[in-house]
Amino acid sequence: MISRSNMNAEEIKLLIEDAIERHHQIEAITKDLYPSKVWTVVIDLCESHVKQVAHRIGDKKEWLEWFMYENDFGARGFEASPGDEHPMRKIETIDDLVWLIEESK
Repeated sequence: MISRSNMNAEEIKLLIEDAIERHHQIEAITKDLYPSKVWTVVIDLCESHVKQVAHRIGDKKEWLEWFMYENDFGARGFEASPGDEHPMRKIETIDDLVWLIEESK
């Protein structure tokens, strides 16, 4: 496993892209199973994977989950700021999300 201190923005972006792609694939193959126990287990595993990726990339403020679930993968264009020293800005792309995570350290 790559330690967070050794990861650059591009590596973080690749892990996020992979987590999002897996999420979309899982949603597509389980949509007909809703609301079954199988669907619940698979979705729980997917959410666990997202949390593991967030931990691996050093996302201590849960921005990845916020981006995916609340900000609808950036489609809602919600604004966020990593702290008081930064103005609010729209988080619409994975690059925006990487910036937010990196600046939130």
